[in-house]
Formats: sequence, structure tokens, C-alpha cells
Amino acid sequence: MKKKLLIIVLMVVVLTVVAVNLVGCGKQSYDIKPGYTTVVFKYNGAEGMANEEIRYIENDTDFDLPSDLIRSGYGFLGWKHNKVLIKDNWNTGKNDVLIFEAKYSNDYADLNMECAVKPHNEDFIEFKVGEYADVDIRIDKVIMGAGYKATFYTKKNFKGKSYEVCYRGDLNKDIQSLKVETIDTEFTEYNHLLTDDDYAQLLTTYAPKIWWDVNEVFFGSTVEKAKENLTRTDTGDGYFYQIEGLSDPYYMNDFLKGDKDNAKLYSFAVRKEGIYLSLVYFVYTPYNYGKDIAGHAYGNHIGDWEHISVNLIIEENNSTTKVRPAFLEISYHEWREYYDWNDVEMEGNHPVVYIALKSHGIWNREGVNVYKNIYITRLKDECSKGYAWDSWNTLETFVYDALTWEGRGVGSSTWKTCFDKDYLNKDSDAVMIWGNYELPNGVFYRFLVTGPTGPQEKEALYDYYAVNSAQIYEL
Repeated sequence: MKKKLLIIVLMVVVLTVVAVNLVGCGKQSYDIKPGYTTVVFKYNGAEGMANEEIRYIENDTDFDLPSDLIRSGYGFLGWKHNKVLIKDNWNTGKNDVLIFEAKYSNDYADLNMECAVKPHNEDFIEFKVGEYADVDIRIDKVIMGAGYKATFYTKKNFKGKSYEVCYRGDLNKDIQSLKVETIDTEFTEYNHLLTDDDYAQLLTTYAPKIWWDVNEVFFGSTVEKAKENLTRTDTGDGYFYQIEGLSDPYYMNDFLKGDKDNAKLYSFAVRKEGIYLSLVYFVYTPYNYGKDIAGHAYGNHIGDWEHISVNLIIEENNSTTKVRPAFLEISYHEWREYYDWNDVEMEGNHPVVYIALKSHGIWNREGVNVYKNIYITRLKDECSKGYAWDSWNTLETFVYDALTWEGRGVGSSTWKTCFDKDYLNKDSDAVMIWGNYELPNGVFYRFLVTGPTGPQEKEALYDYYAVNSAQIYEL
């Protein structure tokens, strides 16, 4: 009896932890924590101009925001772990939380550096291209310049475990040696500044080869199919595309299984700070199946958006332009990984990626990919070569302006108004959430959780200052 009770208690603990940690699974609550620091606000202004404002806040959690933020409908809420919490009334009409990074005075912002590392409790140190066989530092953070990569080793003379960074990363490792190298890829040269036709061509040239798992049952689809089967509904939290009257958390229909033969990949060319051009590719699937744990599925939701990005270095000189790939960014749920372009599996110019079985996280490799260990269980994605999708044959191509938050169609594509930002306009086509609210089910966690935001709420598009780091908009 005692043994049975112990097993039940252990299952309760595991399922509770899993409920907290599952990806994309509904709302999070924040404890407000007073604090003080030097804060740099980087944000998109009311006229679409990039702004930066420094504030020195001491022992006061009630301070005025930059005027452009106030005009955009934001209000100060508080602090959490040295991040500023902003109450957002503009996007949703309710008190959802937008996080602005609190950037310290010793944060590194030199766009021309090759490699900057931040040792534990110290300021950044810059390393030029070269080999450093004998160093002894605990590295917290790494920031790489455009077109450079660094490899860090746990032992001297480039031995021991190694960790490669080609954009940025949080290592939290003791490092004994390191190498800084140039990412050597071939330039494409234009005798003019880039045009919309060039953007469409680049998006097509680098569109990924995508493998769906051999056992996949929930495939990609199109936004047109979504509009036919979902209703744009005013939820009070902005407009959602959802199934009207849904009360069964186990509901399933043919639309939710996708339409693999007619699916589209939605691609966006986005200029970012410095010399980056980000080519962002979004996969839309009508249904996301979560994870099976202890005989139950947790974290399912209607609607799913996952993406990868090919990040190019762009050099403009008078009337000429040179473009070359630097690194690939992949997203699996809320996590990101970055890979030197020379380390990417390729089919011609197309990077090869794998979509995880049913939950659709994107990976650069086959097999079982564990992305989180939770005590006695593991959250993992399974990938294999089942159905091959040559996405460049089914591509929608757009240009997106990360400063004005506006897009346009290029090539043969027309802009999709469902990707606009005016979520509160009843006459608009834009939506905040692609799916239904969560439905009550289960003791510890919900079988069906709230659907995801669309591409325009992903940092890959809206943040001029970030090249596809993790999304910071919290629902």
C-alpha cells in the first residue's frame, strides 16, 4: 500500500512539473519584483523609427516609459529577474505582458567586433580571429560578429568537450581554450541594390528541403484553408481564428489533419540591425499534438507555427550588393539553435531540416532529439525521412519591415492581411491567436491548451535588433 501511494505521489510531482514546462502551453503568471539597474530601451517608434533610450532606475518600480511606448498603448507593470514588464493594451485590449530586456551598462553592443565573451561577474572581453590555446575563464555569454564563429574547449590546446557559437549563446561553461574563425561562404554579387524581385529570388534559392516524419498524421496546410474552417472571433483578448462552440478537448476533423499536397511555406525577407538579412520560413499546421506522458497527451493545441531562418550577410556599396549565407537558425517550440552554414546538410542551395512527429518542432537531424530533461522523464521530438517537401515549389514570398511592422508580397505573391497587426479592428483580417482557448480537462494539466500567435508576433519578424532569438512576447 505504501509503495502504491509513493508511486501515485511521484506521478503527481512529475505531471505537475511537466505541466509547468511543456512548450507553448498557455498563460504564465509573473511575480512583480522591485529592482533597479541601468536600462536601455530599444523599440520601434510610432513613426516606424528605431529608438534607443537609456534610463537609470534606482529603488523605484513606478517610472515613466519612453513617450513612444506610451503612445503605443503600453504601461509600466514591474520587474522580474531584471527584465522590465510592460502592460500591453495595444495588441489585445487586456493586460497581457510584454517583456523588455533590461540591458546593463556593461552589455556588449559593438556590431563590428568578431567575438565578445562575458566571463562570470565580469565585463565583456573581445577576441579577434585566431587560436587561444591557454585561457581560463567561465563564460556566461557569447556574442559573435556577422560572419564569424567561435569554438570553445573545456581543456587547453583545443581538447576536451567543444561548443560552437556562430551568432550568440549562453554557455555557462568553464573554458580553457578557444578558436575564432571566419565563416567562409560564397558571395552572390548584384550590380544594383536589392529589389523586390531579388528578395523573392533569394527566398526561393534558400528555401528548405523539409522532411516530415514517416508516421506523421498532422501535416501542413494554408491560411486560406484556415479561414474556411475557423472563425475570426472577438475573444476580448483580441481576435482569434478558432472553431466555434468547441467544447470537446479531443475534437478532431479532416481540416485539423492538414493538407500536405497543397500546403504552403510562408517566407519573409527581413532586414535586421547591422548587415544581416534574415530569410524566415514559417510552417503552418492546423493541429499540434503534444506529448504522451503516463498514458495521457498533454499540450495539444489547435494551430501551430514553427520556423527556420537562413541568415545572410549583406554588404551594400554605392550601387552594388554582395550577399552570402552565414548561419542557419532552427526553432523547436520555444528553443533556438544556430549552425554555421558550412555545417548544414544541404540539397543544392537548400538547407535540409526535419519536422518532429506530431508536435512539429524543427530540427537539423534525424532521430530522437531530447530538448528538456524533467526528473525521471524527457521531452523529446522524433524525426525521420518520411514525406519529402521541396518547399521552393510551394512558396509564398514576402518582405517584412521590422521597423514599421508592415509587409508586402514579392514575386508572384500577394500580402496576406491575416499577418497584419490590427488585431482589434473588427473589419480587419488580422488575428492574435491561431486557435481556441484552452479547455478544462485533466487534474494536473489540460489536454487542449491555447493556440499560438502568428508570424507577426514572432521576434524573427518584429524585432529589428534580434536575428531570430527566442520570442519574448508572453501570453
